Amino acid sequence: MRNELEMFWWARWPVSSIPDPGEDGDPERYAVLACITALIVESFNERNKLGLRRAEPHSILSLEEQLAWAATPEVRETEPAWTSNARPLSRVLYIPTGDDNGEEITNLEDPKACPAFKKKNILAGNISGPLPAIFLVNFAAEIVKR
Repeated sequence: MRNELEMFWWARWPVSSIPDPGEDGDPERYAVLACITALIVESFNERNKLGLRRAEPHSILSLEEQLAWAATPEVRETEPAWTSNARPLSRVLYIPTGDDNGEEITNLEDPKACPAFKKKNILAGNISGPLPAIFLVNFAAEIVKR
């Protein structure tokens, strides 16, 4: 999964240019893809805060090179316009994720519920840190294949 997210990271196009996959009569799929896109934006912007830049070369950098890249201006990612077309679902969609103890969250009010998914009435676990979208990349690939 890390490799898929890294592939997105090294691509030179902005996240906002991800094309609209269309609802195609499947609002759950559309809402999940919108949420994953929101998490990719969150993830990439967190990486920027850490001094990582998408424009830097794909190589191991010296400390001086890392610091030079970290000093360049941040390029903040934004969600594609189509994500706002994905409406909150009429019924809660439950995506089992489990926490570190293997406990599943059971309602949207749980503090472990992911805010990006809650906006679309989807119950999924909250992932924190600079790579919050990483666990969803393969899930998204499966949805896109349908």
